[in-house]
Amino acid sequence: MIQDEFGADYEIAVAIAKAESNLNPKAHNVNRNGTVDRGLWQINNKYHPEVSDECAYNVGCATKEAARIYKQRGCNEWATCEYAKKHESSI
Repeated sequence: MIQDEFGADYEIAVAIAKAESNLNPKAHNVNRNGTVDRGLWQINNKYHPEVSDECAYNVGCATKEAARIYKQRGCNEWATCEYAKKHESSI
């Protein structure tokens, strides 16, 4: 599924998900500013209000949305991007 959505960048994508949520689709993090990072990809509710909570916590839906975000905005949308790039080969 991840490879289908991210194509050649799937290893970076898996490394991002691992670094963001430890591959936990139910991961939930409330930030200091009150925003919430949700699900496997830790999609933020303020910066991505178009992604519903239902979608953010659903692996298939969230993966499609994460791939869309990645394609539109790049890897730097995730705080763990540089870490993921360095560690993608160890996944």
